[in-house]
Amino acid sequence: MTIKNLKLNQGFGIKIAGILIITMLSLLPLKMIRQITDERESSNQQVENELVHQFGGEQTIGCITIGVPTLFLVKYEKDSETKYREEWGTIWTTPEKASISGNLAVEERNRGIYKIPTYKGNFSIIGTFAIPENFTMPGSSIIKTDLSKAFLSLEIPTSMALLSTPEIDLNSKKFKLEKTNIGPGILDTKFATRGSLNLSKENSFSVTLNVTGARKINFLPLAGETEVNLISNWQSPSYQGSTLPVKHNFGKDGFSANWTFPGVKRDFTETWTNYDRSNVLSISSSDFGVRIMQPVNLYKKTERSLKYGILFILIPFLSLLIFELLLGLKIHPIQYLFVAASNTVFYLLLLSLSEHIPFWLSYILAGASVTSLLIFYLTAVLKSVKRALIMIPEQISLYGLLYLSLASEDYSLLVGTLGIFAILAIIMTITRKINWYTIGKKETTLEEVISSPEKRTFPQ
Repeated sequence: MTIKNLKLNQGFGIKIAGILIITMLSLLPLKMIRQITDERESSNQQVENELVHQFGGEQTIGCITIGVPTLFLVKYEKDSETKYREEWGTIWTTPEKASISGNLAVEERNRGIYKIPTYKGNFSIIGTFAIPENFTMPGSSIIKTDLSKAFLSLEIPTSMALLSTPEIDLNSKKFKLEKTNIGPGILDTKFATRGSLNLSKENSFSVTLNVTGARKINFLPLAGETEVNLISNWQSPSYQGSTLPVKHNFGKDGFSANWTFPGVKRDFTETWTNYDRSNVLSISSSDFGVRIMQPVNLYKKTERSLKYGILFILIPFLSLLIFELLLGLKIHPIQYLFVAASNTVFYLLLLSLSEHIPFWLSYILAGASVTSLLIFYLTAVLKSVKRALIMIPEQISLYGLLYLSLASEDYSLLVGTLGIFAILAIIMTITRKINWYTIGKKETTLEEVISSPEKRTFPQ
């Protein structure tokens, strides 16, 4: 078999240096694409924030609290003397039991090219509470309580989220909730009953809330025993907060979840005064719920894929360099640059397409387009269609490795590491018989380049 001489008159070292310089220059477009990705994600976040605000924001569903006007004897210091004064305040107490049942209907709203999930929620809250004969508060001196003026309070993050005015059914009697500035201060917007409640020792209540919201829904375990049952048509819930569901299911029709929060888990007291802000903060930090998570965050996936950009530049470069060594071809640095540019454009195609069509389809179209362009170009560079077609399995392997890494976020490091190891193993196998000492001489035959170890010559 006749083999052409391989002549690398310009020097193999200079070629390697040139390839490394082109590789470093190719990282600049990748950095620019990363900046574009960040800008697009920022625009998406801005649109999401606007839509979330218009739908009332992130909702928190709690329970009623019972407010009892109380006359306190308040101790204070004046002119280095301890004095006392009478001052009206409120004792807040929570129900013994509460059950919250909700249906969350999630709908994606379009704003330009962006899609933001919002929801309408229907919640039913039922429970019981008892009124003690005497209120005792450690650290507080109570002169008297006025149960005739006791009221029920309900707080939500904002009244903008309400679709209807809530009513409370107390002991089979309905009471309207009116907006007020009096409440325990757990959430921002306060509602309370007016008029005499005619409370008995044991009381039952129910209230229905119809709200809109977006992004997430939280619950506050105010009662001594709190149970929450939630169903929704959304397929991608993300549970969060102080406790997780004891039961949950999800599928193509949506999800269902059940939380139970016994009183022993509460990090706050069931009775407190309007002077006790530490108890309110403890209640606020005990919330739990679910985030309405978008199943595919295309900007995060594009950003993660850019971390593998260096592989999409180096691997094709190594393939072209092997073609030069084994076939005696001369490939100009500008041709290397065009190959790097085409693989860089893949990320821009992926980002722009995925804003309009599903991510997986964008990935296939972007990868197929870049691979087709490379084969078309390399057919001329390598002077053979068959040689150019060798690049197809390489490109498919790279895109497959990247997609597996993106699809399995928890195992992305493992997938990426194994993929890089496999690529390194293939390159070492192909080049294991190359006699690197002969490369760069004025005239070197292919038999000398691919010589067996025992025939390799070393410089004296």
